[in-house]
Amino acid sequence: MPNFFYFDRTGNKQGPVSAEQLKELATQGVIDANTPMETDTGHKGLAGQIPGLFATPPPVPQPAVPAPVHQAMPQSAIAPVAGKSKSSMWITLVGILVIACVGYAGWKTISGVGVGEAAKQKQCSNNLQWIVLALHNYRDVNNELPPLYTVDNTGKPLHSWRVLILPYLEHAELYDKIRLDEPWDSEHNKQFYNRMPPIYQCPSNPGKGCCYVAVEGILTPRIGTSLASFSGGSSNTLALVEVRESFNWMDPEADIALSELEKGINAGGQAGSHHTGGMNAAFLDSSIRFFDNDTPPSALVGLGSRD
Repeated sequence: MPNFFYFDRTGNKQGPVSAEQLKELATQGVIDANTPMETDTGHKGLAGQIPGLFATPPPVPQPAVPAPVHQAMPQSAIAPVAGKSKSSMWITLVGILVIACVGYAGWKTISGVGVGEAAKQKQCSNNLQWIVLALHNYRDVNNELPPLYTVDNTGKPLHSWRVLILPYLEHAELYDKIRLDEPWDSEHNKQFYNRMPPIYQCPSNPGKGCCYVAVEGILTPRIGTSLASFSGGSSNTLALVEVRESFNWMDPEADIALSELEKGINAGGQAGSHHTGGMNAAFLDSSIRFFDNDTPPSALVGLGSRD
């Protein structure tokens, strides 16, 4: 079966994903019927045109497709479809293409400057989900989640987990240019401050830096973490949360301690966002939830703990 690629709300190509992963993304709302798609075999279209992808198939117009012809047939033997002339059939096909193009143009407009807060919040949740999936892809290769940050021989922090997962976010070229044996703020590495992948920024945040942090203890300094060490289960363990103040994406000491969650959401501590009424957070199972400002801090601390 082919692998699929889709274009997120910023117009970036994401994937490849399998058919099963695509169904999961559709269930979670990451993609909808109007999401532009293509396969590794070169076919292009909209997600709503993929049979069985949505529980209730969206009303996507479908052209009439004749049965495959395996032998050459004389032109006179090809019967018209439903009494239509060849010219009217071409008009129908062209009309379908126009509808698809208009839908795509409208989708691009929605993802632009005029996008509403609800769409921005959704894009933010998509960002978080892809970042957690990158953490899992890192684990698949290295048998453990990445460390919170790497260190040099003296124990000084070198690089954040955000740098370590670049190859799993389709930024291998940027990863290869960063000198991992030098500090993140060395003269060589400073040139990459402005090369932050857009997925690290919440579209609702007016700042120009990264808005997503890990909870220290879920990811630990120096060494990676096994999923087996989370006794509460990945679906009950916070991996990433938003912060109100954006920061340099390469900073290895920008993540937050569990004590910050004790201060609540948008309540004077670091945890929070510029969304209306709360913040997005990602769990280790890659699910995303929106927490209201009145979420009890004790609940956040419980979810941000390994047990």
